[in-house]
Amino acid sequence: MNGRGVRLVQGIVLASVGVVLAGCVGMPDSGGVSAVDKADKPGDRWARTVPVPPKKGDGASQIVAGYLETLRSDDLNYTTTRQYLTAEAREAFEPPTETTVLTSAPDTREADDVPRGDHAPEPKDSGVMKFRLSGHQIATLDAETGAYRPGVQEYESFVEVVKEKSGEWRISRVPGGGLVLSTKEFKRTYQEPVNTYYFTKREPEALVASPVYVRDQQVNPAAATTMAVAALVRGQGGMMAEIARSAFPANTTLAGRGAVVLEDQKLTVRLRLKTPPDRLTCRKMAAQLWYTVQNGFAARLSEVAVRAGGSQLCVLTEDAAGQYATERLTRADEHPRYYYIDDEQRLMRVPAGDGEAAVVSGPFQDGKAKIQSVAVSRDEEQVAAVAAGGGVLYSTGLGSSAVLGKPLLRSQAAPGGDPAVSGLTAPSWDGHGDLWVADRTAAGSVLYWSDGGTAVPRVVEVPGLGGDRIQALRVAAEGARIALVVADADGGRRLMLGGITRSGDRLRVQPLTEIAPQLEDVQAVSWAGDSRLAVVGRVGDGVDQVMFVETDGRLPEDRARELTVTGVSAVAASEDVSMPLVAISEQAGVVRLPVGSDWEKVASGGVAPVYPG
Repeated sequence: MNGRGVRLVQGIVLASVGVVLAGCVGMPDSGGVSAVDKADKPGDRWARTVPVPPKKGDGASQIVAGYLETLRSDDLNYTTTRQYLTAEAREAFEPPTETTVLTSAPDTREADDVPRGDHAPEPKDSGVMKFRLSGHQIATLDAETGAYRPGVQEYESFVEVVKEKSGEWRISRVPGGGLVLSTKEFKRTYQEPVNTYYFTKREPEALVASPVYVRDQQVNPAAATTMAVAALVRGQGGMMAEIARSAFPANTTLAGRGAVVLEDQKLTVRLRLKTPPDRLTCRKMAAQLWYTVQNGFAARLSEVAVRAGGSQLCVLTEDAAGQYATERLTRADEHPRYYYIDDEQRLMRVPAGDGEAAVVSGPFQDGKAKIQSVAVSRDEEQVAAVAAGGGVLYSTGLGSSAVLGKPLLRSQAAPGGDPAVSGLTAPSWDGHGDLWVADRTAAGSVLYWSDGGTAVPRVVEVPGLGGDRIQALRVAAEGARIALVVADADGGRRLMLGGITRSGDRLRVQPLTEIAPQLEDVQAVSWAGDSRLAVVGRVGDGVDQVMFVETDGRLPEDRARELTVTGVSAVAASEDVSMPLVAISEQAGVVRLPVGSDWEKVASGGVAPVYPG
């Protein structure tokens, strides 16, 4: 047995038919609690954990281990879990409403802090035993909404086990924190997040992704799809409540069992509604369903039908769904190429696939205009550039007829400062053609927004920044989220995500939340998908490396994309995940990482790599 409370069943999903292989691993029959990280083996990612009831004669520590393991199993009714409890505890038991995520499996020992050896006997005369569960907590997951909330703190909870008249040990007091998982166990249980999609509150509307976590994606994809749709219909929370809205009317729910059916590329969803929506609203509801299911479960759809009360409310076809696609704003599929500034201060363009770098015609083709960073608009018709030294921002066209023109913005920083920490940051374009940049001065930092990249820049309020300073920024394509690298007074750099809200002419970044608090010394950030960022930073005492971070703060298992060369200072990624990562290495220059390949050298020298945006 793997632990005392579960049996692992390896599942391979083929054409929706599960081919199941059974297997189990032994554990000592006595001694202290063994914390098991079942996700250490690659095959365990698709493993189904079947709960196993307590065995007659199990010691107190084995009862605790078994109870914890059944919570992690795929028995979401918790029938077996209750068998580990006393009658009173069974009566009071409620399914976990949250998941606590620790860096590793919880350390479990007797409450007197005396560790028990693997084969130490249980006290024979004791009728009550207490155990302490502890670990380093990095996040919680809300069971109802599926929302992941980063937050570093020390976790501690207690469990009490009593010997009943039958002579068997049972739990009388369950530990707090709900389902307690290590990061590896979390990965096995939830796999990748599923993006649910909502409409931005700003006009024109665009879909924005909100990741949620559902169980059984591999073993029971139909159940996982239903859970994801239920989370979407329930509505957005947290930051998404500030920046986005749902087309689903309030109090909408799924219409019982079988409410979500995916068959022959057709998704049918039956709802309970108080009032039927109008046709446009219904089509927007269908669009939210379309991209949640198609992007979250790699399900190629041909249509989505929304039904309620026995009637069909609307049908959305593939052509009609295209008008809501996030690619309309990212335009990554239209322009699969990236840019950088070469050693001669020229703006270079490189195809994302095979191909050589070429000089871009326009005001930055000859190196006379000394620049330190650039941002190319998503339609590749405009370019913004910060002059060497960080004192001036230009915004102009791309092409042989474009001229540099007058500065769009001048920094208020004192001349002669270090351009890495003073003056204007690298700019960024959203998918609506608006330009964003921050100015770093001795007094702090100021965020600016320019309508169309040509209007006089206006100050954007960032009330959650306090005395910290913006060092780098990247705005999302839909213009409702902004990723910031923020430095504190001691020079420490961390990653933050803000929601962009609008009230008349007033723009604010609120709320502003630190994500991935386990990351240290963050140097650069770039959008790498609808809800994923690529960053340069390090974890703990590790080395600086390029890694992925979800917008909710989770570091995916594939985060460690460590360069084989040192001195990584910048990274560029595309929202099209098929495009290569691009980075600047101190030793190798401009390098790129195609999907499924190794790092390749692009140029010996260069700075400021960017994809359009």
